[in-house]
Amino acid sequence: MCDDGNIQNQDFRVPPQHGQLLLHPAADQLGALIQDNIVARESWHAVTVSGRGWQELIEEARQELVHLARDYSRRWRSDDSLPATEGNRAIVLSGHQPNLVHPGVWFKNFLISSLAESHNAIAINLLIDNDTSDGSSIKVPALADQSPQLLSVPIEHLDQALPYEEWYVQDQQHFTSFADRVDKAGSEWLDQPLLHDLWKDIVQGLEETQNVGQLLSRGRYRLEAELGLKTLELPLSEVCRSDPFRLFSAMLIEQAKQFQEIHNSSLAQYRETHRIRSRSHPFPDLVQEESWWEIPFWLWTAGNPKRRRAFARVEKDGIIIGDRASTQFSLPGLPARHEKDLLAAFERAEQEGIRVRPRALVTTMYSRLVLGDTFVHGVGGARYDQLTDVIIERFFGLPAPHYIVASATLLLPLSLPPVSDQHVDQARQQLRDSEFSPDVFLSALLEDNQVSDETQIGLIRSLIESKQQHVRQQISPADRPAWHQQLQAINQQLASHADPFRDSLREQLSELQRQYAQKAALSSREFSFCLFPAETLFSQLLEFVGKAP
Repeated sequence: MCDDGNIQNQDFRVPPQHGQLLLHPAADQLGALIQDNIVARESWHAVTVSGRGWQELIEEARQELVHLARDYSRRWRSDDSLPATEGNRAIVLSGHQPNLVHPGVWFKNFLISSLAESHNAIAINLLIDNDTSDGSSIKVPALADQSPQLLSVPIEHLDQALPYEEWYVQDQQHFTSFADRVDKAGSEWLDQPLLHDLWKDIVQGLEETQNVGQLLSRGRYRLEAELGLKTLELPLSEVCRSDPFRLFSAMLIEQAKQFQEIHNSSLAQYRETHRIRSRSHPFPDLVQEESWWEIPFWLWTAGNPKRRRAFARVEKDGIIIGDRASTQFSLPGLPARHEKDLLAAFERAEQEGIRVRPRALVTTMYSRLVLGDTFVHGVGGARYDQLTDVIIERFFGLPAPHYIVASATLLLPLSLPPVSDQHVDQARQQLRDSEFSPDVFLSALLEDNQVSDETQIGLIRSLIESKQQHVRQQISPADRPAWHQQLQAINQQLASHADPFRDSLREQLSELQRQYAQKAALSSREFSFCLFPAETLFSQLLEFVGKAP
């Protein structure tokens, strides 16, 4: 059933098995969810932003979003592969860092394309390029000393994590050799990965841009066109330069104290409800330092592109924004008459190389409240946006729009050892029995004909029978010490027959544990989509879409 707008009690988990799909709410309710959001949004009139009505801001933001996304998308795809944008259409959004994602994340793009086609909407995928480049390498199944392991293969040389917006190719030869390096690492395991054709297309994009995030998303996006997906794409950095986003940001910044109080109290309640002890989960509290109030934005400069926390200090004639170190700039106050000055101040800071970018909370808050009619989250985003719902309702006084949760699990087609946790548990129990229940262990050996010496077989059977008779005896409390001593003597004799097998059992358990750990690592759903064979991956993703709208 559709959510009631606040799904704080939902415990979303990734699908555990290959070929499983997570879609919430159910496929036949997605259209109703979008329509519910549209109806609710049209009733929002009380909120104003810098003197503008909420609906006015939303309309301008959406028009600019579609315009920017269409212009950006035309850089990589032909017009006939893009969705129609004329008329009054709903907007379905999703977003992720512009890296080589795993298939479960990629599925969201297939889903928003299908949703848009079914419900006369425009599908837009936001490239979250204000996030840091934690996807600067991918894990590849490889061999070392004839044993499987995961090898990290870097896409490009990167000394420190940078925002994707600032990550540019430094060593073109190293970058262009990525597919060959992956192939060399995974030659024993990978079966015709789609990476080779994908990377040829990515390398061709070097003539148009040197930004690594845009190059990676370019290759994926053009591949989606071949598969018939009708979506637009746009880096979030371009959204951040738009007037509506700057006005929205300025409102949060001017009300930094009130926002921080609601943010932190909601966060404390969320942690208590979910019994979370960590002070950094799902994200840290905003802090006050002297007269500076931390705001939910990142700050960096083009010359020093390391993300730093942003702070605001409200003064009589304006607001100072800074990182409490070396970077700051000022904004005028927010009355409507100052709008031009406010936007000019943001633009001046941008031209000077100062980047003001939202944290995840503001990214999805703005996307859901202003830009789109629904947002498709993965599992991680869905979890933290349960808290975003509360903050939206308390700060804006608006019901939080519904969102969709989608993910899928696809595993690489690898030939893995047929070991299971049951095999490991059985070997561990055998070793334990050999030490503490030698009669049970030896009985199993005899039953499986693993003892060949007839004399030894007779001794073992005799000892087992002696123990069974001994434990069946009815004895008085006074005789128990002597009875227990005799039992220990029998067990010691049985253990002496089990001793020769114990080293072998330890080796067997160790080998099974090693194989199981390797199988667990190689059975990860986190492998990049580019490592999969095209034929099977595309058919599986399109099959998932068939289960959606």
